[in-house]
Amino acid sequence: LVSHSYSSLQVDYTLSPGVKFPESLEECYSVYKWLVNENNDWNLNPAKIVLAGDSAGGNFALSVCYRAILDGIRIPDGILVLYPALNLLKSCHCSTSRVMFFHDTFVPIPFLFLCLWCYLPPNVDSTNYFLSPLYAPDEVLKQLPKEIHILSAAYDPLLDDSINFTRRLDRIGKSYNHQIFYLPHGFLNFAVPMIPGAVEAKTITIEILKKMLTTTVSFSGKNPTSSSTDVSASDRDVTPSRIRCVKTKRTPRKSGSSEEGPEEKKEEREKSANKGGDGAERIDLHSNLFQGLRRARSFSTDISRENF
Repeated sequence: LVSHSYSSLQVDYTLSPGVKFPESLEECYSVYKWLVNENNDWNLNPAKIVLAGDSAGGNFALSVCYRAILDGIRIPDGILVLYPALNLLKSCHCSTSRVMFFHDTFVPIPFLFLCLWCYLPPNVDSTNYFLSPLYAPDEVLKQLPKEIHILSAAYDPLLDDSINFTRRLDRIGKSYNHQIFYLPHGFLNFAVPMIPGAVEAKTITIEILKKMLTTTVSFSGKNPTSSSTDVSASDRDVTPSRIRCVKTKRTPRKSGSSEEGPEEKKEEREKSANKGGDGAERIDLHSNLFQGLRRARSFSTDISRENF
């Protein structure tokens, strides 16, 4: 971004458990108010402002925008959130993605409970939409910027937060772009050559951010059908559909193996069965998760206090 004359401002907010909600959010909002003030110390008067954040940062990006809307100050021109935490209710831990990835390597559910314990003050209302942006009223959601980009991870306990948020936007007719990458939570941190999918996801994220800062993206007003495609350099336009699943390319088989193995043939049969009328591969992510839950019934897990 620096090479394209864009400025990036990152807020070094105080982490929990050093402070509780809403201290960190107030720090982020104070920086935002300073930025939109034409008389700020750095004489910054940006033509476009994009709020971006991943995980907890995605929570703050939306909450800061809500505060700007309610206070009547300039709202950002766009929002980019990645695998955001949008629902901090403890009861939400029985959702499909949280159950499916209960023992996730990076953000297992016990760890999420620990984060909540560190961040939430006693007797707080978790439906406060500055705490859980998913619960913002419709009149606030309608005033969000025209450009809303949500990049989610398929193998993530927090996936349902993004999906439920897009459903809220659908109900009020708000346009957005939602892409689901077949990667774990925090995939931006794994953008190393040995994980090409994460590298590709990071490249797509940067391209989306650049477009947000330079152009106005228009989205379809209709509910799209989720599709899955291999993303190439010519297919990284964010406008064709508001929701799509992004599959990273597989490593080709070694030369000399001309015949397909049983796994490759099975994938081809499943791909053919899932073809839609428009030629795009149809994927119902929640259906796949439920299938995984049904398979998991054949396993029994002994959970006792000693396991924690």
